[in-house]
Amino acid sequence: PPQDGFWLNLSGMQMQGRTQIAYGQVLHYNRDRAHLAMMAQWTSSSGQAPMWQQLTGDDTPELIVDRTVGLEPAFEVYQLQPRDFYLHPIQLAPLSISEPALDSRTYKNALYLARSGLWSPALNILRTLKRELGRKWTPAAQAQLDFVQLHARFTQAQANADWASPGEAVRAAIIDGRWEEALQVFEASPENRLAITSILAADNGRLWKRVNATLRVSVADETVMAWGALILSSQQDKKRSLKWLNEEFGYTPAANGRIAKVLAQLDAARLP
Repeated sequence: PPQDGFWLNLSGMQMQGRTQIAYGQVLHYNRDRAHLAMMAQWTSSSGQAPMWQQLTGDDTPELIVDRTVGLEPAFEVYQLQPRDFYLHPIQLAPLSISEPALDSRTYKNALYLARSGLWSPALNILRTLKRELGRKWTPAAQAQLDFVQLHARFTQAQANADWASPGEAVRAAIIDGRWEEALQVFEASPENRLAITSILAADNGRLWKRVNATLRVSVADETVMAWGALILSSQQDKKRSLKWLNEEFGYTPAANGRIAKVLAQLDAARLP
């Protein structure tokens, strides 16, 4: 932790259904003013206590809270900042990607992808933009890039892992924005397609949100269109997916042959 004063973490455990949730408060004691202040409250379903880490590259470490659930990374990052309060002139301020640090359409698109759960594609865009802007790149933009990178490292590790189930392998690949790689797993065998269909049918909207976000930034990406159609077909029916494709992208089987092929494969996989 930072060397100024004393830092304390109060923690406990609580059951929520069958999940044990860790929770607590981070306190700081200001020796100069003899003042104790609560700096942050935290919870973690993974049971991880907050940790200090130099995430953004400056000399002062950040406090990181791991709120990850399953394959979906969720890290809260707090930066130590000054504040106008005599007894305790410092605070832990959350690092956010809600407001873009740069007035750039490309930058805003990257943060939109990140907020939609596509951390790796967002990171790639930010890194490219940083190289293009050179000295115009700001410390605030770097902090947001580092925040995105923290999440992207998690999704990349999950996508690179060896999964026993093709359904889980595809979900990890989609979460990391590896649309083509995931579609190749679907196309590989009827057994794969059946397992993947179950994953798509049970999706609570997280994968669909990624489809929409990617198509908003990269219009008419046929591979992503295919995944949107597969999700709609798995959760509703083929008629609904074809309607969506036609209304949004002017889809025709002749012009989009691969989409027609994977939808036919999906139908075949569900036959008794």
